[in-house]
Amino acid sequence: MVMPYRNGTRIVGDVLRITSDFGSGGINITLLLRKANLSYNRLLRIATQLTSAGLLEEKLEEGKRVYLITGRGKEYLRTYQEFETLASSFGLEL
Repeated sequence: MVMPYRNGTRIVGDVLRITSDFGSGGINITLLLRKANLSYNRLLRIATQLTSAGLLEEKLEEGKRVYLITGRGKEYLRTYQEFETLASSFGLEL
């Protein structure tokens, strides 16, 4: 099955949702790569942007990168999901 094209906004929403699903323990970069279906370079670029914006926090645990969603990231994700629901009610996809 071919995955539909995802724009940058949808990818950001996916990365934040996946990270949020892993809670306070965070998610390591390898698992995030697989779950978000992104290349390493693309994920690194997006994670850097989200970290700079204060939506994600990056930690090093045992030499591995782990990402956690911040309070601000949860707020963004909540607003994104509300907008996604609203757009869907009009028959639009993000």
